[in-house]
Amino acid sequence: AIALFGLAGEENLFLTDAGWQANYLPLSIQRRPFLIGFQENTEDGVVSEEPVIHIDMDSPRISYNQGEAVFLPQGGQSPYLQHVGSTLMAIHQGHQQTQSFIDTLQQHELIESVEIKVTLDDDSNHSMDFLYTINEEKVSQLPDQVVADLHRLGYLKAIHMILASMPNMSDLITMKNRQLK
Repeated sequence: AIALFGLAGEENLFLTDAGWQANYLPLSIQRRPFLIGFQENTEDGVVSEEPVIHIDMDSPRISYNQGEAVFLPQGGQSPYLQHVGSTLMAIHQGHQQTQSFIDTLQQHELIESVEIKVTLDDDSNHSMDFLYTINEEKVSQLPDQVVADLHRLGYLKAIHMILASMPNMSDLITMKNRQLK
């Protein structure tokens, strides 16, 4: 599952010289320059993977003399680093839940590929043939028990949110056209 930030790879129409231009800052952006990694841990002979915070030291957001401290002067994690840890854990758990959600959608054959073709005001053409969406007709034909199961899992709401997000494509096109001027 992805959110589109633009009409081309690596394009972000929400990030301008004036800063982030949306009401919500995705967790995947909030967490930068931090990453979640896993460290092998053995306890009582049982091997497990423990999540740990990694940092991209090559990030331009890293500074040694300004910004948010990650550790307290007396040792331990700063509130900022604790927030980063919570953000990374939410992303990790979200990835796990997303895989289960997608598996369920595939099980009920609710996912379909979609190609979006756009002609912008400057007559340039953009085509995105790597996207998938929910087949609304198939959702409406699901048996009552499947609908109840999807609702119980919280997936029915997610399905409707995905369907409701499709008109946002016109907002991206408007933003791109505005950028071209």
